[in-house]
Amino acid sequence: MDNVFERKLEEKPIEKPRPLHSSDFPPGIIEQRAIHQGLICFRGLIADRPSDGGTEKQMYFAEDESKLYIFNRVNEAWEVISLA
Repeated sequence: MDNVFERKLEEKPIEKPRPLHSSDFPPGIIEQRAIHQGLICFRGLIADRPSDGGTEKQMYFAEDESKLYIFNRVNEAWEVISLA
């Protein structure tokens, strides 16, 4: 019988792993916490923002103002963050 430890082993080069790309993952495989909890950010003109947070829109980015609006349920008003 052949001794495994006496065999001449073939050397293989060590391959560097490549960075992962979004195309490596099938759609929906990674849970997106914001979408899972219903916090989708809508965008558009400030005139299209709803007057209250009673709709599904709880977060809105006004592209014409470069401001992010988040509806505060405690005081029932839009809180604004300027990003410009």
